[in-house]
Amino acid sequence: MSVTLALSLILVARTPRSIATPLGPSVPILRPNLVTLPIGDLSIDREDGAKLLRFANIIGNRGPGVLELLPVADDCDGDGDPQDDRSAYQRLYADTNGNGVFDRGVDEAEAARFVGCTFFHPEHDHWHVEDFARYVLSKPKDGRVVALSDKVSFCVRDSIVRWQGRPGAPGAPYYRDCTQDGATGMSVGWADLYGAELYGQSVDVTGVSDGRYCLASISDPSDRIVERRDDDNGRSILIRIRGSSLREIGTGCAR
Repeated sequence: MSVTLALSLILVARTPRSIATPLGPSVPILRPNLVTLPIGDLSIDREDGAKLLRFANIIGNRGPGVLELLPVADDCDGDGDPQDDRSAYQRLYADTNGNGVFDRGVDEAEAARFVGCTFFHPEHDHWHVEDFARYVLSKPKDGRVVALSDKVSFCVRDSIVRWQGRPGAPGAPYYRDCTQDGATGMSVGWADLYGAELYGQSVDVTGVSDGRYCLASISDPSDRIVERRDDDNGRSILIRIRGSSLREIGTGCAR
């Protein structure tokens, strides 16, 4: 999953919890597949004395199954208030009719797995799943991390269609809203776009010297979501920072 060895050091998994029958080895499960799409719309922004590297990020679902997240009111953060958060569980669907394609209303829910807490996000005015993405700026030669985002939370919904012709992809968005107690997720073939202007779509590069850097975006950095594969969760580009300007100078940062 990690783009460089340095990134692997920041990926900390939480022990999963199950609220349904565990999956058996013979059960055909239609798993989603999160894919981080190319980073774009880069700029340097000055805000409250800080120097921010801003960019747009898109995470899509290229798997045969949906990513569906269910909120449960069980005081996820343990602060004694079950109303200020929710536990998010990934609902996994079995390929009930055996055709290898997710068919809503036909394929049956098989199990659920804990993936993290959800909280109300005042800047976006809806509920977010914690730690859905991570942004890392590192030195391309040795992978040394020079700037790191906080745990980036996402609403997780169908905001743009990315692979319309993919089997199981609906013609219209199914997961639209991120409310306290409603299911959220990402349909087959759809993606969630977070524009560069949105809160959280930046890395603080105050004090970072001019030069060449690797900017990486990693979806599901703590490896909580059950997917078809994990090796396409990361995307990176090579950039050059010069004062208040930057430009992309390459794709990928493999050493």
